[in-house]
Amino acid sequence: MLPNMAERERRLLSLEQRNQTLMEKIRSLQKANANLRQMNSRLREENEVFKSTEEILLRDNDKIKKKVLQLKELQESLQDDIYVLEEQLCACTCQGENKRGETIEPFQL
Repeated sequence: MLPNMAERERRLLSLEQRNQTLMEKIRSLQKANANLRQMNSRLREENEVFKSTEEILLRDNDKIKKKVLQLKELQESLQDDIYVLEEQLCACTCQGENKRGETIEPFQL
């Protein structure tokens, strides 16, 4: 063979090897890309679930806050009622004491 021909064959073999190596890398990258797409799809699904869960928790939190406010208002109302009842009891006790001459201690919380 001529030296030019041998050199060309050697270059051709080298190019074919590089081409084969590049094709293997492309296949590997394609597999990795497919895996990443699957992971991305799963992450999107999980994100939707988390968003839905977050909305439910926020809604429940708002309900709980409203209930706590209602209970605080009820507590204040009950405390007002207790105060009125204590005043009435004291008034009754004072009137009864005047009639019977005995002392009754007022109701205390």
